[in-house]
Amino acid sequence: MRKIFLLLTALTILGVSNAQSQTANVPSAGNKAILFNFTGLGTISLTNYVAQYGIGMKYFMSDAMALRGMLLFGYQDQITNGTPGFKDATLITTNLGLGGALEYHLPVSSKVSPYLGVGAFFMTGITTSTPSVPVGATATSNKSTSTTVGAAGLLGVEYFFNQNISLGAEYQLGLAINNNTPNPPGPEVISIGIQTFGLTLGVYF
Repeated sequence: MRKIFLLLTALTILGVSNAQSQTANVPSAGNKAILFNFTGLGTISLTNYVAQYGIGMKYFMSDAMALRGMLLFGYQDQITNGTPGFKDATLITTNLGLGGALEYHLPVSSKVSPYLGVGAFFMTGITTSTPSVPVGATATSNKSTSTTVGAAGLLGVEYFFNQNISLGAEYQLGLAINNNTPNPPGPEVISIGIQTFGLTLGVYF
């Protein structure tokens, strides 16, 4: 994940440094972009939630309409320190999925383009939890698999540093349903949550 953030930072700095020498224009029909995304700053009520990252593409079908697709992934390695004489407890979660959205842009200047839209996503994941046990004892790990599907309405704004680099902030209000199946066998857990915020760096070409 650190490499992703370093790449986003480098591309943003590049966009700012070139902004003075290039004219920024909101993309028109036929323009394409590679997207780097971080979503999940405010997801509510999903169990074992992991911050979601993504890489994908966006294509402007017309001056106002854009279609985007995203490969989504998430990873969490959480350690809870054990009390004296006990081992640490661990929780490792890995998610992988796909997402897509349709955006309707309402450009207000050559650099700023608010938009509305709708989106949907699908994710599957594995969570392994290892409890804290006395030092010298062997801990038994428990695994669970999850499937999450969701849909949301989108409200966002895309700011163009120049013709090639943009940064978008997006609010997502919708419904996500998570089905969690434990192993060893136990009751399935179905939870409902709301995704709320995402950031996206666009590199146009």
